[in-house]
Amino acid sequence: LLGYRIVHARDLPWEERPGGNRQPRRVVDVTSAAGLVESLYARTPVTLVANVIIGLLTVTVLWNDVPAAALGVWLAAIVELSSARAVVWLRFRNRTPVAAAAPWGWMSAAGSAASGLVWGAAAIVFFVPGAFVQHVFFAFVLGGMAAGSVASLPTFLPAFYFFITPALAAPVA
Repeated sequence: LLGYRIVHARDLPWEERPGGNRQPRRVVDVTSAAGLVESLYARTPVTLVANVIIGLLTVTVLWNDVPAAALGVWLAAIVELSSARAVVWLRFRNRTPVAAAAPWGWMSAAGSAASGLVWGAAAIVFFVPGAFVQHVFFAFVLGGMAAGSVASLPTFLPAFYFFITPALAAPVA
């Protein structure tokens, strides 16, 4: 089922607790952690391309209402950040198989945080008072980005939280 193994509670190792209570022993599977980070990076190319395409569409829609210089700087930030994250993705793919998974997960989380900051900043910088259509459009863009992060970042929760918090904090505030 999508690379995940379903384990029934009866198959877990049990330990006796005081009072005769039995509870499943906590099992930490290192290969599972590595598999989760591998799954996170497997989604990276689509995520990066989507960021650039949605960034281009956002600039196109906001072109008449927001100064071109601000749009250009923001789009350049999206492209540069996606390029930097692509380099990390390439290094991950070319790593030695025994490389620890955790540092790679945290590198992805850092890239997600930077991406969330760029998208959240756009909600502040591109805010045009009285432009209802643009407000609704940007709410849908950020909502779509948040939904996309649910699909692309669930295997390493810090990456998800580091994206979603700055991306949605500005519009909510």
